[in-house]
Amino acid sequence: TPRQRFVVSGHEVHLVGELFYVHDQGSGAPRLVEYIDYAAEQVRRVAPDAERLRLQWAQAPVRQEIESALAERGIQLDELVRLTGLENVDAFDVLAHVAWRLAPETRSDRARRVREGEVGELAGYAEPAREVLGALLERYTEFGIEDVTDPHVLQLPPLRGLGSPADLARRFGGPAALHDAVDALQTWLYSA
Repeated sequence: TPRQRFVVSGHEVHLVGELFYVHDQGSGAPRLVEYIDYAAEQVRRVAPDAERLRLQWAQAPVRQEIESALAERGIQLDELVRLTGLENVDAFDVLAHVAWRLAPETRSDRARRVREGEVGELAGYAEPAREVLGALLERYTEFGIEDVTDPHVLQLPPLRGLGSPADLARRFGGPAALHDAVDALQTWLYSA
């Protein structure tokens, strides 16, 4: 489907795909490829299978390394989202969809799965801490995983309404326990 409209020499033109040249390592000649196909190949080079990517994606530092490795290869996540039209989908699902044609899961589906599937794990936290985790899931649903792991999120709605960052950390027993809970939340979001 047309994504963007241009007027060239008085004629309406629609952008329907993007192609670019890459250096073919075998022949040394330039090779014309679609951006999505090139991206799929690069994702598979960074992570050989979807399961490994999922396990790595659940860890913020490793996720940043993957994003950097893809950026070095010319792959931008926001560009993939735009080209695939998967705007309410987690970046992991966009990558898995492009590389292995897996059905993408929306962020709201992932958050709902955590709320329903991790009842026992969530019950291990006191109600005030569960309230913070619920607010983090709301932020995730709306903005993505980067919002959950950014320390500044504690100063944004709906978390700001629950208290200061120090108050929120006290709900877990301190900053280290809050950090551990955020790590657990990431693991739950990317569980199989």
